[in-house]
Amino acid sequence: MKKLDAALIKKIVNDWHELFPEFGVYEPMWLLRRIGPLVQGICLDRRSDNAGYVPTTHIHNLVRSRDFISLTLDQTLRTKRTGAEDEVRAQLHEDQYIEAASRLALQSLLPLHDVFTYEQFMDACWKHTQMKYATRYPYLLFEDMLLVSSYVGLNTPQLEAMMHQFEQIMSSWPEFILTKIGGIRPWVERMNGLLANPSSLRKTVEAETINLKIQKLSFYKLRRTNE
Repeated sequence: MKKLDAALIKKIVNDWHELFPEFGVYEPMWLLRRIGPLVQGICLDRRSDNAGYVPTTHIHNLVRSRDFISLTLDQTLRTKRTGAEDEVRAQLHEDQYIEAASRLALQSLLPLHDVFTYEQFMDACWKHTQMKYATRYPYLLFEDMLLVSSYVGLNTPQLEAMMHQFEQIMSSWPEFILTKIGGIRPWVERMNGLLANPSSLRKTVEAETINLKIQKLSFYKLRRTNE
């Protein structure tokens, strides 16, 4: 069984980088690019047997302070016939990676070549909540949607309407989930405190960009459709 040694890992990430030149190589088996306050990634996630990898698209929100790149909106490569998770085996990389990359791009909720808009990001968030493998209680995703919306300039009534929509959804969640986040009302108050200071959100993005050492990645503006 062929394994993913250092030479093959370098070849794999270079092969994928050639197919997605809009991204930069962040780490071995990981491509990233910055779009406004968001980081879009293609993670070539190694299998536990180190004999294959699962291409996975994802988003990370820089408006939230973290010491790692998260896999929000994660989508693993899926088979055409059954929709099961698919992988590229090490010994078949040369024969399969181009088709796998094409299929991943088609399956992705967000474009991997063109630069997505704010509206496309929001639409992808809602669609991701409906996927069978998505978390049932996406309060962290709701936070991302609110923070990014504030970052791009949505006004207070628009943010309040979105917050109310999230409150309605969360009101049907089980008590143990609401306890985990401290209750709906405290959650709303905490989010309102963050949203009330857009300049602080921008400073968080700047600080996170440095903290995660992603300053040199390709950068694109996150635009709204009407811009």
